[in-house]
Amino acid sequence: MRSALRSVLRTPFYSCVVAILLAIGIGANALIFTAVDVLLLRPLAVSHPEQLVRLGIVRSSTHNSYDHAYVYARVLRERAHSFSDVIASSSSEVAMAAGGQVEDITANAVSGNYFSALGLRAALGRLLTPADEDREAPTAVLSYGFWKQSFAGRDVLGTVIRLRGVPFTVAGVLQPGFIDLDLENRPDVWVPITAVKTWTGRPDTRLVPAALFLRLRPGVSRSQAAREVAALHPEMVAEEYAGQPAAPGRVEVEKNLRPVLDDAQRGISTLRAQFSQAVRAIMGGVGALFLLVCANIAGLMLARAEARRREIAIRLSLGASRADIAARVLGEALLLSIVGAAGGLLMARWCSPWLLHYLPARRPLGISLDPDLRVALVAGLMGAVAAALTSLLPAIHAFHTDLGGMLGRTAGRPSRPRLGRVLVALQVSLATMLMTGGFALVRTLDALRAQDPGFRRQNLVVMTVYPQMAGVKLDRVPRIFDEIVRRAQQLPQVEDVSLAQRPLMRGVGFKSTAGLVGHRATFAETLNVSLNGVSLDHFANMGMRIVKGRGFLPSDNRGAPRPVVVSESFARVFFPNIDPIGQFFGLGGNGTVMRADEQVVGVVNDSKYRGMREIPPPTIYSLIDDDSYFAGMVLHVRVRGAAPGAIGELTSMLRGIGPGLAPTDVATMEQEIDTSLWQERLLAALSSIFAAVAAGLSALGLFGVLAYSVSRRTRELGIRMAIGATIWRIVRMVGRDAAAAVLPGLFFGLCGYAFCSRAMTALLWGVKPADAISLAGAALGVIAVSLLAAFIPAARAAAIQPADALREE
Repeated sequence: MRSALRSVLRTPFYSCVVAILLAIGIGANALIFTAVDVLLLRPLAVSHPEQLVRLGIVRSSTHNSYDHAYVYARVLRERAHSFSDVIASSSSEVAMAAGGQVEDITANAVSGNYFSALGLRAALGRLLTPADEDREAPTAVLSYGFWKQSFAGRDVLGTVIRLRGVPFTVAGVLQPGFIDLDLENRPDVWVPITAVKTWTGRPDTRLVPAALFLRLRPGVSRSQAAREVAALHPEMVAEEYAGQPAAPGRVEVEKNLRPVLDDAQRGISTLRAQFSQAVRAIMGGVGALFLLVCANIAGLMLARAEARRREIAIRLSLGASRADIAARVLGEALLLSIVGAAGGLLMARWCSPWLLHYLPARRPLGISLDPDLRVALVAGLMGAVAAALTSLLPAIHAFHTDLGGMLGRTAGRPSRPRLGRVLVALQVSLATMLMTGGFALVRTLDALRAQDPGFRRQNLVVMTVYPQMAGVKLDRVPRIFDEIVRRAQQLPQVEDVSLAQRPLMRGVGFKSTAGLVGHRATFAETLNVSLNGVSLDHFANMGMRIVKGRGFLPSDNRGAPRPVVVSESFARVFFPNIDPIGQFFGLGGNGTVMRADEQVVGVVNDSKYRGMREIPPPTIYSLIDDDSYFAGMVLHVRVRGAAPGAIGELTSMLRGIGPGLAPTDVATMEQEIDTSLWQERLLAALSSIFAAVAAGLSALGLFGVLAYSVSRRTRELGIRMAIGATIWRIVRMVGRDAAAAVLPGLFFGLCGYAFCSRAMTALLWGVKPADAISLAGAALGVIAVSLLAAFIPAARAAAIQPADALREE
């Protein structure tokens, strides 16, 4: 190893090039594996995370709901025997006033046993306890990061902060390391779940919606616990609807739904399913890049071994065994791999904020892509694999060395670089696969961005406003929104303003089950339509067309049946052969007999709802009235000129209405669309980078083989030119050598992509897996970089002077 270290230090340029190449290959894999580890593999930083499950209710074949009335938790604590703890958590945005300043933060309202059940400790003071919930104590616990950021790490115990206008006393600061059970949430403060009762004016906390997490008792399996929860589910529903009027048959429908227990040891994440779809393609890309790097380094080490063949011959003649020579080569590769693996880990850490930037975040995520020990072990393993792969060919070369030839008169005769050409062909084939996939994914992103979403997305600012976040009582919310719309319309940069209950392009939205009058809904039809409530002029503001009937009138929010506007796809599905205007239908759930509760007064054009990949769903639009205002409504503002100026005016206007009233999730509709395409943007960016690096590496490999070949054939080329070979003949010789490596690699690369393209089908949109433009673009790209790589060796060969070449011997 000392001898290998001396050899590495004697050739610093070569060693740096190899280490940098390894850092690129290992770093790309470490970066992606870090994301895989955080989103798919890493358990929560809590006590015994393997015991945690989350309660869900199967609403349809494609949808589970996870928000439940808090009374469910009480029933399970009192009557279930499979769980040692049942905890609840409800996240919301609040305005915090402290020290004369107001800022928008995220608060988690949790059950009193939340921290003790998870085995968490305080970094300062104490955490919430069941006694805080029982006493409805106005107590708060700060997250470690929020404490450091907003309070500069000073002693805050006993400090009073106002959340939604209600005073809370800071009791402690949570230990670092734990963020939340929801990987995409980053709460700044935790309060007892009874705070929701204070904020909303509810009589009690029975119906507060919350996510429920349960800790299994030792020895109890998830299937056993699920059976017990299923047996208790009717009792939970009965407790939820006790003392309140319910729609006919609603209670029985709810009782017949099936509860499920999902594994929660790695936390919950809406990004996980989307990332899982893309991870195979991403890991395939970084794996191909790693193999390409190894092939490139193997070519460099093979050329170096060929250049050192006289040294090897002398060592062999002095008694060194061929195994000693191979071990020396392996030692050099191991040293360089250690440096490359360390560089790769640094690269993964530096690039993690860039990768995190692509994840859909309208507020700070709870995810942190920091490599841990598991990632370091993977990087070390990849370094060892790289050392073995890159040293294999030079070691074989040493074992098959002709000692007599190397020291005799034939020592100066060059060997044909067949193995080098094979390595170049491998690099070209991998680069071709990565470039073809990159072209297809970039074209997918362009196709998704270019399609018509069904509404006018230019000059549209979208923001969510939660009046209750500033302490506004629920009964005053409608008047606050009326005031917001009135004042916004008076701003000079604003053309029009409208409200909607749900935003577009967020991957979520309301659903219900619709059917013709008298029809009994089945489980297969559950959640077959989308819903949204909108204000009077919303369609005009969004640039949507009423294709039949009329839009909403002020009188439509009174009386029954309720007037609704439906989308074209809804009319096609439910009224295929008749005029939908004036037709009746009903909404309900599985098993509900539909009544004439809704009447169609208009048909609006189809539009995207949850994302740009979505086929426009059958959608029902209702008019917002005083009873249908939500705690948070989405403001759609059509602006003139630059959006940032209008956003500043709107923010100032909101603060003028009331202290702490501020917008959240502020963006233009173009930005919302781009955010909804986070997976496609991430894949396009990564595949483009991989393709560019692969093209550069394959060009470097080809250049190295050709340059080495020209240098070893200097005498031959000089003789050819001395007996009459023209410059163009010499250039064609170099070109044939390049083509002998590039063309087979290009062919096998295209075939390899065709073989692997099925795995990409789910990731493409508007582009076929065997897309002719992508295949042609990749082929032309490979040929172009190959020509550039071959230019310098060809020019050097053409510039050889016969006399100098013969004198060199």
